[in-house]
Amino acid sequence: MRKTTNSRRISLEMLERRSLLAGNITALVDGGSLVLTGDATANGVAIHQADTGKYVVSGFGLDGSATLINGMNSPQVFSNITADLVIDLRDGDDVLVLSNNAAQRQSLADQLSGGTAGTIAASPVATNTNTVSANQVAVPRNLQIQTGADDDGVALNVNVGGASGGYAVVSTGAGADTLLVKTSTFQRNLAFDTGDGADVVGISKTHVHDSLFATLGIGSDKFAMSGSSARAISVNASDGADTVQILTSSSTEETAVSTGGGNDRLTINGLNAANLSVLTGAGDDYVAVSHANLTDAATIGTGDGDDQVSLDFVDADNDLVVLLGNGDDSLRVTNTTAGSASFSGSNGNDVLDLRSPNCSTGTNHFGSAGISGFETILAPQQQHGGGSDGGSDGGRDGGSDGGSDGGHDH
Repeated sequence: MRKTTNSRRISLEMLERRSLLAGNITALVDGGSLVLTGDATANGVAIHQADTGKYVVSGFGLDGSATLINGMNSPQVFSNITADLVIDLRDGDDVLVLSNNAAQRQSLADQLSGGTAGTIAASPVATNTNTVSANQVAVPRNLQIQTGADDDGVALNVNVGGASGGYAVVSTGAGADTLLVKTSTFQRNLAFDTGDGADVVGISKTHVHDSLFATLGIGSDKFAMSGSSARAISVNASDGADTVQILTSSSTEETAVSTGGGNDRLTINGLNAANLSVLTGAGDDYVAVSHANLTDAATIGTGDGDDQVSLDFVDADNDLVVLLGNGDDSLRVTNTTAGSASFSGSNGNDVLDLRSPNCSTGTNHFGSAGISGFETILAPQQQHGGGSDGGSDGGRDGGSDGGSDGGHDH
């Protein structure tokens, strides 16, 4: 199936003859809200907007099985939608796509299904291009999506809330789920919970006016965010070998990432935020932060394990704090500035490298700096003006106690 294509899973589905079962979506308008309810089979559903308050719901096949809308094998049109879109697909390996672009609807359905999606039928009604976006499905108020257990896929190209300031909540339940949010706008919060399983989340070119809350359950999850923004960003991953990427994105308040136990890999590049908080659990973790502009502070903490942390071109107006847990850890800091810096190692053979890439002059500028708990400190060979790459407590082997508070390297 979609995200976790493997021969064992395909053979199981063939034995169960799931391709012979047709799914059915019950769709109705209730109090101005469009309400969709699936069944326990694999449902393929696509939604697009034809006019203000008018939506088209289409079923498409998955692995050869059809998805009906109110028992009909053709797209159904619903009018007078003035409030929420409420979607509960229940159990089964479901695929849900919201986009006004027909080619994109089909492409996303193919991607989420691993190529097993059937052809999405053409719209039975014309689209009013004067009132409807070419790409984004406008949701008048709130968007609520629930897919239940099993391996589900959800893709959103939407504008949620409009003048009413609505929110979006997505819950995909246990299973290897995929959530894609592309070129979307959310007037209030976007919150999603992918449940346990090896989940994949991709967010691109999306703006959340309030907060983005990402909750990833137990499993080796992948989260990637690029070219997007929110008032606050929170990514919370549980145990598993998780991969988190936040690229060229921004938050006016805090960006916070936490991962549970497991060998996690975090990459943050091109972030603009007030605060950055990174916390990893036990495991051999890798954390790389580069080209980050922080108007307040940054705190990075790693749990037990042999961790690697790299900071390059990080600018924090106030505090920069790195706390390494037990284990043989390494911290490399280059081209970084902060009002004050504190780097702390713990039990184990820890290494702090403050050298520039050519291993000669220092490139860091701290109003004050404190260093403790490192067995080895690799400091710049040339320092001018007092040099703030050094530490206050110093290293114990082959290191340098160098650097006084308030100096700079050139």
